[in-house]
Amino acid sequence: MHFLAMLGDVVAPLARAAYVERYRFAAPTKSDDDPDARRLGVLFAGRAIDGVRLAADLTPTLLPATGAPALPAVPTIDAGGRDAVIGVAQAWLTWYRAEITMDSQTDTWIPERLEYRFSIAAASPLGRGETVLAAPDYRGDGLEWYDFVHQPARTIGAATEAAPLQSWAGLPAPITFRGMPAARWWEFEDASVDFGAVDTAPDDLGRLLVTEFATVFGNDWYIIPVALPIGSLTTIASLVVTDTFGERRLIEPTAKARTLGGRWSMFAISEDATPGGVAGDLGMLFLAPVVSSQIDGRPLEEVLFVRDEMADMAWAIERVVTGASGTSMDRTEQWNRAIAASARSDAGAGQPRVPLAAIRYRLATTVPDHWIPLLPVHDGTNRGVRLQRGAMLHFDTGVTTAIEPRGQVLESAPCHKDSVLRSKTQDRCRCSIREPPRSTNAKPISTRLLPTSCARTRVPGPIGVSQKSAR
Repeated sequence: MHFLAMLGDVVAPLARAAYVERYRFAAPTKSDDDPDARRLGVLFAGRAIDGVRLAADLTPTLLPATGAPALPAVPTIDAGGRDAVIGVAQAWLTWYRAEITMDSQTDTWIPERLEYRFSIAAASPLGRGETVLAAPDYRGDGLEWYDFVHQPARTIGAATEAAPLQSWAGLPAPITFRGMPAARWWEFEDASVDFGAVDTAPDDLGRLLVTEFATVFGNDWYIIPVALPIGSLTTIASLVVTDTFGERRLIEPTAKARTLGGRWSMFAISEDATPGGVAGDLGMLFLAPVVSSQIDGRPLEEVLFVRDEMADMAWAIERVVTGASGTSMDRTEQWNRAIAASARSDAGAGQPRVPLAAIRYRLATTVPDHWIPLLPVHDGTNRGVRLQRGAMLHFDTGVTTAIEPRGQVLESAPCHKDSVLRSKTQDRCRCSIREPPRSTNAKPISTRLLPTSCARTRVPGPIGVSQKSAR
């Protein structure tokens, strides 16, 4: 509509009709599941054009690598008004790319692993050139420093000029926590947290270490607050302590201290291990430029990945998908309505009602059409098994068709088994596409995929072994 409004009186009515005919909206597929799509199809017929198709045709001709901009060959525009239409099309394409297009030049989403993968770089705080940090398996649920690893042998062309060193002097404060033993003799302690009452077994090393640290070494730690800017990569060049006798001592980081148990560090970004070497740590802290909390919009698409141990496979259950009208549809409600309509149809056809027996045998269970099978296949490498998307078969009036997914999440290539179910104690995970929150002061930036872990839940019974799957 905006393109037709911008054309105005620039072209003749026949040319406008040619654009409407060329880029008319296609009839929505599976419109029976989306009644809004049928109504919009009738409303837009002969009145609006498909802007996505129009932008796809205009982009290579109006933004050529070489040569002057031109219009597509179809529809044909008279030579007298072609220059005016080119100007209108360029203005509309600029508006479209700024307001509608949400795709970036580099797609960081890895569909076969259901995760994001990207890299950032900054100048080394110690003036050692470029520091590249990579997030190899970011799940989309909050970005922290521990989501990154340091890749010392890589460069992406960032600036190499580091910020100047800053000095700070002050008195450190002792760290305190609830249940901490009192530092003075004969002082009553708070019993709200009693580490002496921790119930642990001799082989429960985790609890034993925490208890020993809190009761024996808890008062050996001090804190020095340092304010850092957001989006910075910071390291401590040196730490000098002046005692009460005026002596100055240089305190080395624990990562440099070689002990019997090897090197030890905390709150440090890890480094990728070099071939034949041992992974170390960067010794720097990265404060990612992210907000403390986020507000998500409604789910546009949601897929539940479930493990079926009895059938040695997995299922992708489409819970929410986006219909042709752009509204979200609950696939479970659609399936229940279809089952109820089928039952009413059978009852209306006058089929005799068979009395229920005391014992019934069910040879096969009915798999809902929004359950997509994921079949294990060998990927031909040492990684082992991938999950290949299959399809359940639908039989209707003698015709066999494969049931395809409705959403975008399952349109990807075969996914790794450890990406869908990352833990042996986890039987299901969820991946959703959510729209950005809308407000009167801001416009949506982009949609995002969010894989989210869920609680452990078993699949009831060997669903899927009684029906064939078509790859």
